[in-house]
Amino acid sequence: DHLLAVGGVARMRLRPLRRLPIAFGWLTKRGDATTARWMQPILHQQEVRRDTVRVLRAIAAERHLLTATAERLRSFDRPALVVWASEDRVMPPEHGRLLADILPRGRLIEIPDSYTLIPRAHGSSQRSVVRPGVREGRVSAPYVPADVVRDPQYHLLFPATTINIEPGIANFGIDAWHPVAPGKTAGITDYYFGPDVTDAEVAELVEFSQQVGAEDDGLVRSVQAGLDSGVVPQGRLLLNAEPLIGHFQRYVYDAVTRPS
Repeated sequence: DHLLAVGGVARMRLRPLRRLPIAFGWLTKRGDATTARWMQPILHQQEVRRDTVRVLRAIAAERHLLTATAERLRSFDRPALVVWASEDRVMPPEHGRLLADILPRGRLIEIPDSYTLIPRAHGSSQRSVVRPGVREGRVSAPYVPADVVRDPQYHLLFPATTINIEPGIANFGIDAWHPVAPGKTAGITDYYFGPDVTDAEVAELVEFSQQVGAEDDGLVRSVQAGLDSGVVPQGRLLLNAEPLIGHFQRYVYDAVTRPS
């Protein structure tokens, strides 16, 4: 069966075969260049082919594994975000709704205009750098990120999830946002830290993150107040400084103008 698997993979060099329903045709709605890149390691690396066959054998031998895992999710008591493609033809949308119902604190977000494998076009990333002299103490700052994470990263998963990696200690945070009324949004933030991070370091980074969040919140509220007043007819996005906001606006525009 190893040779059979390798032979089947080798045929994936050809685009017409990659787009068949039994290949990537029902998994990806667009982006064949990406799926072609995905096939390169298995086509050219023997170790990857061996591991692929090993995984497929394990899945075939454990036919009830996913069902048993789903039952265990009923006892998972933390917030859980289920992201599912609304036009999925391999994993039906009703399965996403069922999964969200199984999770005690589950919430479902359906990604429009996508099959099973959601394209990265629905996400954006922004990287930044720490000001020179902050780490060395030559420049005053409310938080000194002198540890393993050198520069911050901020990622958007449209429509309502952000992932933030702050400079300094090993960390990342996940924000899930939910509009509750015009001009009002509720959110949940989970922080994760490396095993060697102390409670004092956690408190310092969380305080810094909340300070930045409060400043951003104040800016957003002032912009909303100005637009609601009617005195300012429109605003201007700072695309050079805030590309994620620009990308988010584009995703919203595409979503509301797409023909139903």
